[in-house]
Amino acid sequence: MEKASKIISKSNNVNSGKAGTITINARKNISIIGSDTSISTSNSGDGKGGDIFINSDHLLIKNGIISSESLFTNYYTLKSIEELNKYFISTGDIVVITNKETNKKTQYVNTSNNLIKMQKNIYYIDNINELSSLNNNFNLSTGDFAVYENSLIGKAQIYVYMQNYRGYSWTILNQDNVAAQLNDLSEIVYYNGEFVKPPYKSGDIIEYIASDGKKTQFIYCHTQVGFNNNIFAQGVKLTNFIINNINELYTLNNKYALSNHSNVILNDNKILNHYIYDNGKWLQLQKTHYYDNIYDAYNQIAQTGTIQI
Repeated sequence: MEKASKIISKSNNVNSGKAGTITINARKNISIIGSDTSISTSNSGDGKGGDIFINSDHLLIKNGIISSESLFTNYYTLKSIEELNKYFISTGDIVVITNKETNKKTQYVNTSNNLIKMQKNIYYIDNINELSSLNNNFNLSTGDFAVYENSLIGKAQIYVYMQNYRGYSWTILNQDNVAAQLNDLSEIVYYNGEFVKPPYKSGDIIEYIASDGKKTQFIYCHTQVGFNNNIFAQGVKLTNFIINNINELYTLNNKYALSNHSNVILNDNKILNHYIYDNGKWLQLQKTHYYDNIYDAYNQIAQTGTIQI
């Protein structure tokens, strides 16, 4: 490609869509030389520019261009910083989608131009009575956290959600309350089920320490079974964590077997900061946006193509 050669993939659809993918396979060398020599994809709409894949032993670029871009209008006139923050969904922002049929909300987080459904959520309540209504307003899952800033004791209290075929419960969390250690991770199933008297108290922590020293913790949760006074008990794996110092954030992976998209609450000087573990990095969560559907939310995120060489 030395004589004003160009390979172009372009989408002129201003509504949506994606430019086509360019794939180049060469046995030996590829040279892109000269300012009029280029490989490019572009999109005039709000979709992604096309991907560019180059498979070659050697690639020489001298004044040439490889580009993937969006030509979508990105000039906006806004009245204030507040309007800017409201309009655009930035990395770390939370997006709440309300299902019109059930009126229940689902939370997503923007991780580098992609909305990821939060597997285990953290909810903030102002009143302890709100615990019972969370199940009506959100699509809760076992292991979710609820954070209640209790002004009477001057600190945040954490509750863990557990749901099963017998009902649901919220159990207050104390991660230092270790009652038992497992010899094998699979042993936790022996403590799950219906009991007259469960082997551990509600709120007890059961943990497993792997050969690399990393911990996996479960909180033991109880829920009442009908009218026979039996109790259904279950060890709920903790994938959300509470820390009191920012330095603990960067050593947490050495202490616990973290799952991708684990949540951490930093309770520092009565200020709660929320982080999510995303592919080996900690991402601080920012603003919250509310939408009726996921498609409207995606329209507020700038998307670009991928160049892989």
